Amino acid sequence: MDRPVLSIKDLHFSFPHATWGIRLQSFDLMAGERVACIGRSGSGKTTLINLISGILKPDGGSITLAGCDLVPLPEAERRALRLAQIGLVFQEFELLEYLTAAENILLPHRLAPAGATDFSPADRVLELATRTGIRHVLDRKPARLSQGERQRVALCRALLLNPELLLADEPTGNLDPSTSDSVLDLLFDEVAATGAALLFVTHHHEVLPRFDRVLSMEDALEKLP
Repeated sequence: MDRPVLSIKDLHFSFPHATWGIRLQSFDLMAGERVACIGRSGSGKTTLINLISGILKPDGGSITLAGCDLVPLPEAERRALRLAQIGLVFQEFELLEYLTAAENILLPHRLAPAGATDFSPADRVLELATRTGIRHVLDRKPARLSQGERQRVALCRALLLNPELLLADEPTGNLDPSTSDSVLDLLFDEVAATGAALLFVTHHHEVLPRFDRVLSMEDALEKLP
């Protein structure tokens, strides 16, 4: 863990008419590091994920990923950087219902710029599906998948392009304990194998000892005038 994958300086953001905002003076996430993000409901955990990924633009500060500050970039360039460098895992899966599981997993490859990958995406799908135990459902559409299967499809999609940064927004919130453990194991395995950095939003405090450190959103909230 000798280099920052993500570096945040003097980040501040608030929604219009809000009474509370986010202010994060300094936060670095190193290659291979596993950080849990905790906080009460409404404390800005998902907002922070959306800021780091470039979905939202902060009111000020810098968010540097792969040596590039996202904040001044236009939306199209933030989107391209997100596709190339970030793996996003959402609690609500965000699968496209008209695509099969395999097609959903392949979406980052299809949306990425030409030449962005130097491996066979089809082979990568099979590898990830085998590791997560969903190889037998790759031809099924989301409506025919269980909650656990849908979440593992979303996880495989996030891992497809070997991202430098993994952002997981409560990905185990809807899963049973056994499936939750397997999702966390896979994310940790990926971090160990590739040197990716992981920021994992969770409300399950029992898993915190498995992480290198904890970021509390309570410390990043500020009352607005």
